[in-house]
Amino acid sequence: KTPNQGAIFRIEIPVRIQPDSTSDNGQVEIKESEIGPKSILVVDDEHEIGSYLLTALGRRGHQVDTALDGKEACDLIDQKQYDLILRI
Repeated sequence: KTPNQGAIFRIEIPVRIQPDSTSDNGQVEIKESEIGPKSILVVDDEHEIGSYLLTALGRRGHQVDTALDGKEACDLIDQKQYDLILRI
């Protein structure tokens, strides 16, 4: 990671496709209600970004924790299992 050169995002999302979940044009439609609430850890050294994601994801029903650095994130991971970890 080089300062001021942007960010790299790696997102791994399991997809479950049911036979009737395809639209007429062949695209898969996934309803938000099918995702369900998840436990999410957001790791970012900027408090404002973590706070924004905490609020935005929390409004969608997810349980969100934030960490400002790797050590804090590791401490949280030792205490709890997460469905998704966002390192920004």
